[in-house]
Amino acid sequence: MLVLLAFRSMKTTFDINRPQLSLGRTTKSIAAFALTCGLFTSAHAQLGSGWTPDNETYIAQNSSGTTTTAISGGFEFKIPVETGLCRAEMRGNNLPSSSTNQWQGLGTLKSFPSGANKICMHQVFGPEPSTPDLILDEATGGPTGVEIMSLEQSDAVEASISVGVQFQMNTIYDPVGNLISIYVNGTLTGTKVPNSGIHYNKFGQYVSASGAGPSTFDWVNVQSWSGGTAPGSGGTTVATPTFSPAGGTYTSAQSVTLSDSTSGATIYYTTNGTTPTTSSTVYSGAIAVNSTTTIEAMAAKSGDNNSSVASATYTINIPATVATPTFSPAGGTYTSAQSVTLSDSTSGATIYYTTDGTTPTTSSTVYSGAIPVNSTTTIEAMAAKSGDNNSSVASATYTINTVVTVATPTFSPAGGTYASAQSVTLSDSTSGATIYYTTNGTTPTTSSAVYSSAIPVSSGTVTIEAMAAKSGDTNSSVASATYTISTVVTVATPTFSPAGGTYTSAQSVTLSDSTSGATIYYTTNGTTPTTSSTVYSGAIAVSSGTVTIEAMAAKSGDTNSSVASATYTISTGGGGCQTAAGSWTSFAATSRTGTLTATFDATPHASGITAFIGMTNGAQTSKSSAAWVVKFHSTGDIQAANGASFTAGATINWVSGSTYHFRVVANLTAGTYSVFVTPPGQAEQTLATNYAFQVAASTLDHWGMQDTGASLVVCNFAD
Repeated sequence: MLVLLAFRSMKTTFDINRPQLSLGRTTKSIAAFALTCGLFTSAHAQLGSGWTPDNETYIAQNSSGTTTTAISGGFEFKIPVETGLCRAEMRGNNLPSSSTNQWQGLGTLKSFPSGANKICMHQVFGPEPSTPDLILDEATGGPTGVEIMSLEQSDAVEASISVGVQFQMNTIYDPVGNLISIYVNGTLTGTKVPNSGIHYNKFGQYVSASGAGPSTFDWVNVQSWSGGTAPGSGGTTVATPTFSPAGGTYTSAQSVTLSDSTSGATIYYTTNGTTPTTSSTVYSGAIAVNSTTTIEAMAAKSGDNNSSVASATYTINIPATVATPTFSPAGGTYTSAQSVTLSDSTSGATIYYTTDGTTPTTSSTVYSGAIPVNSTTTIEAMAAKSGDNNSSVASATYTINTVVTVATPTFSPAGGTYASAQSVTLSDSTSGATIYYTTNGTTPTTSSAVYSSAIPVSSGTVTIEAMAAKSGDTNSSVASATYTISTVVTVATPTFSPAGGTYTSAQSVTLSDSTSGATIYYTTNGTTPTTSSTVYSGAIAVSSGTVTIEAMAAKSGDTNSSVASATYTISTGGGGCQTAAGSWTSFAATSRTGTLTATFDATPHASGITAFIGMTNGAQTSKSSAAWVVKFHSTGDIQAANGASFTAGATINWVSGSTYHFRVVANLTAGTYSVFVTPPGQAEQTLATNYAFQVAASTLDHWGMQDTGASLVVCNFAD
């Protein structure tokens, strides 16, 4: 049935404190429009069945700042967010005081204000908005939907709506029973005794909070009926569902069936602690219960009152199974008697065992301590605990075998390649064992040669295989070692005398080699010597400049030696060369004041020496009188005196026979100096920067040196 409702008046701007119809005033600025609406066909929403349609007239009322728009089949309210409450509502005629009235509409929450925290939907039956009969209290949520609370005093969630999803609202006013009831999608969400006074059928919303953007609602298919019977005031009530089996404690999972004696009734149920409604899960078959669960159920049938809620709690208490006993040590073969302990991880469990091949039960021997096993025995065990299931049976077999296996023989020396004949000894850690061996590639047995003394291996490659045996025991495994005798040796590397270095006179260099019969080959042109190079036959003369001699030695049948190299520098000018003594020796130099730069070449010809070079004011007899002094330290690095102690700004190592160039820059006015060293074949490095003089001096006119090994040669000193 379709009902045409004419909206007789609409006021796009409306004072919330001066409702137009509550005082019987004639409305102004009437804008007529029509709504074509039909009954909602949902099985849970046909609350209007059996009622008399009523052509009640509605107007749209808005508070200041609220806009309304006619839409197909209804009306749209846009409520902005502002301080205080904003209101929009649809309002009908004065309700009769003698017959029950029902209002129905389809609503859609199209938007929720960004940042808003409250939106109130209300059904009012009263003359003033300030004292409405509030059936739906605040609905809180966010952009995706809201939750509807029942009545203004309750926080219980009765229904929820989502943004963009249409829902049906039915409100029943029963003046005789003095009761207002409201349904959302066919489910009763609350009842209330109405306020006194004139009652109008209104539906609308308030918005309160801060935020951005409007709250928008569409209402369509608005209609009303009168003369029916209010739910709960009469009619048939659906029977309460029953459970099978009944709630209780069970030792296994249960399959619970629900039934209802009201023909055609639908059963709804929950298992999450919430009260079931017609929005809950529909019962369609047995409910599996595997753990403690409470099932709540109610039944509903169109046209009848919903049943009461029934509840049943099922406690599932499945007995545990006792853990299987374990053995220590584990079953196996042993060479001595064993003491076997049994244990179980289930606290309070008792272990029962047998050793006669029978399956243990709770009538078997109770385990109370270690079980001695002196011969082959199979132990079977199980565990039990009151109230739990018995464990599985565990089994372990112990074989006691006192026969031992003889240790495997060992070889000394171990197999390998040797440059000389070897004498191989065999040994075995098993007392009384006899060793048998072969050298012909066959596997040794007790018929093979008996080892009695060292086995000589003088040439070629020989593999010795050996095993050991002892009466009553198991023969050992076979051991093997291969010996290769190689008499080829590497010729010793040639040596030089004197060692390479800087000299102030020509040198006569002799070469020698410790391998008897070896021939020495050498070069002086920078090429690597081979057996095609010059054969050394006598001392090599080095008379001037720098000469590098490279040499190697060879002998027929042996491997050639490594190549040795020595560089000789003959320096006969530039200040000449001086060799240090064991005590400080002074030499005259140009007298300098202010700043000076001294250069020289120093060559230590022995390792592990401690040598000093420096400048003094006047001829001195002690290095402690030097203003600046550098040191070849016996630990292999070069240092400089910084006041009373020697140190270095960088690590510069030295080796005997190599020449090191020094550059010393001294500031006599400041009493400081810096040292720069150029090692052979490297760039100049900073050894010291602005180090303090050992002794203050305004004039430096001598240089000196000292060497504990008397091997240091200093050449070309200049300042």
